[in-house]
Amino acid sequence: MVPQNIKPALQRTAIEILAWGLRNMKSYQMASISSPSLVVECGGQTVQSCVIRNLRKNPNFDVCTLFMEVMLPREDLYCPPIVVKVIDNRQFGRRPVVGQCTIRSLEKFLCDPHSAESPSPQGGPDDVSLLSPGEDVLIDIDDKEPLIPIQVG
Repeated sequence: MVPQNIKPALQRTAIEILAWGLRNMKSYQMASISSPSLVVECGGQTVQSCVIRNLRKNPNFDVCTLFMEVMLPREDLYCPPIVVKVIDNRQFGRRPVVGQCTIRSLEKFLCDPHSAESPSPQGGPDDVSLLSPGEDVLIDIDDKEPLIPIQVG
């Protein structure tokens, strides 16, 4: 148990992982990797991707975004690492870890959505999302030119 006066201040942190797929996987224990999945661990929380059923036919994940909420220290010095593991889902329930990566510092990847430096919607004249629910919208369509050049009739 860590005494309260030396325990680092924690904040609720969202971690979003974009994982499109896995490529160029080498054999592991003399068997080719055919059905891998991704496991991401940080601060006692774990999130797992869906399984790629056939790595040779389609090396992409069906769902490419993983999301987890973790209580992390405010200071980067005390943050736990993110551990990314690739697991091969083999026959008879075997699931060996075939690859692993540890990201020790999260500082390069941090984004504060409330800071002034973060990109935010500019709200230009064409931004419909800023309109009130009852507000009218005028759409001016130039019908002199076809939308697709091939549609000339």
